[in-house]
Amino acid sequence: MPEHIRALVVVFALSVAVLFVARPAMIQVVPATTFDRWRKLWLFTTLAWFLAGNIWIYVVLMVLVLTQARKKEPYIFALYLLLLFAAPSAPVPIPGFGVIDHVIVLDQYRLLSLTLLLPVALQLKRNRETLRFGQSPVDVLLAGYLILTWIVNVPETTVTNGIRMGVLQVIDAFLPYYVASRSIRSIEDFRVTLGALLLGALMLCVLGAFEVLRSWKLYTASIMEYGLPVSQMYKARGPFLRPGAALQDSIVLGMVVVVGIGAMLYLKDLIAGKLRKLLLSVILVMGLLASLSRAPWMAGILIYILFYIQHGSGLGKLAKGFVAFCFMIIVLSFFPIGKLIFDLLPFIGQTEQGSIDYRMSWFSASMPLIERNFWFGDVKVAGAPELEVMRQGEGIIDLVNMFLIVLLQYGAIGFLLFFGMFFLSLSIVRRTETGFRQKFADLSRMGRFLIAAVVSIMFIIFTLSPISVVPIMIWSFLGLCASYGFLGMTSRRKDIIGKSPLTSV
Repeated sequence: MPEHIRALVVVFALSVAVLFVARPAMIQVVPATTFDRWRKLWLFTTLAWFLAGNIWIYVVLMVLVLTQARKKEPYIFALYLLLLFAAPSAPVPIPGFGVIDHVIVLDQYRLLSLTLLLPVALQLKRNRETLRFGQSPVDVLLAGYLILTWIVNVPETTVTNGIRMGVLQVIDAFLPYYVASRSIRSIEDFRVTLGALLLGALMLCVLGAFEVLRSWKLYTASIMEYGLPVSQMYKARGPFLRPGAALQDSIVLGMVVVVGIGAMLYLKDLIAGKLRKLLLSVILVMGLLASLSRAPWMAGILIYILFYIQHGSGLGKLAKGFVAFCFMIIVLSFFPIGKLIFDLLPFIGQTEQGSIDYRMSWFSASMPLIERNFWFGDVKVAGAPELEVMRQGEGIIDLVNMFLIVLLQYGAIGFLLFFGMFFLSLSIVRRTETGFRQKFADLSRMGRFLIAAVVSIMFIIFTLSPISVVPIMIWSFLGLCASYGFLGMTSRRKDIIGKSPLTSV
């Protein structure tokens, strides 16, 4: 049996198991009919990806099914987030004509954006009730950042590629932000969106843990079957394979799991049954450990602390969490796998501590380049001779810090715009959450989640480059923060509590 077919059997079986186990808890957060639609679409995407045999057959199948699903789905953005994790990105160029080599490079993320988000964005634009773009200060900074990065890159490329880059900025960044910020208009929309994030994280946890236990990347053979490039081959940390599932990277997988843990912290008060909540929590912790990624490990602790420390009565939860954490450490210390995990810890263990030193070395290596191109940076900075000292044994220069990447490529102006989006988003959410605290406990808890999640994402991308779903998660959460701010601006209670008509197409 071909490897990709054997992988299909495993992925499908594990997906069915997770969906079965999670359903009793999830339908307390997400309408049962919605969950059942999501289940069918996840399983269909899995089957289509492994069995299509040709990437264009897969694209056609997904377009047909998603176009029909969009007509029945009241929570488009939530479905979009869920299906981001259902298949690898696997980029393939759409052939061009004449002097145009290719139109755009299509992948899973752009396919979902074009089939799900674009129609919603056009409908929102036509709807008179939609808040116009520019009403949030985050809108302005986002537009400024995207325009700046486009203008700086255009002189370094051809006219056709410059146009292509502008189109991709809209598809990759603007659409996720715009739809998140304008279509999420009620607490129900927020709950369902977090339900999708939680379900996707649970899927990644189980698939990632299986990859570690069996030292087998489940999606690699299927990507190679399509004749597409594999972004992440087999890599190990200590004696373990670093997993990735459909995301293909262990740190990215860990980042999504951290966000899923935050979603669970918010949603657990809506889920009845201690056993159900415990089971989902165990799966999330297992998946976070299985990511074998230090930054997500630390971010998992960070998001827990930030979520509860914002609330006056949260100190008791922090104390319980600390006791549970200590108990887990003690239990793990009695097993060989626990000792191996401890050896992977930053600044404590001995395994691959060189990766930490490499990340720290970037600051000293980058300072001359930052000083030389302080205001607008240099998009060709990767070829600078000063960075040759950062070339690794694989022959690559791996810049693993998104904030530093922005500073080097787009200078202080680009950095202020990029960092300013995070700062303003956190400020807006904090101010809005304070206003909700006395009257709307559920919305106040949502604000605490958004703050904890955004800070945790910032922490992780301090050690990560913009790969896989990382940029999409950034734009999506900035959009959710803007949407949360809009809830605070509304004067009609029904707009806060009721379901928004703008989530349907």
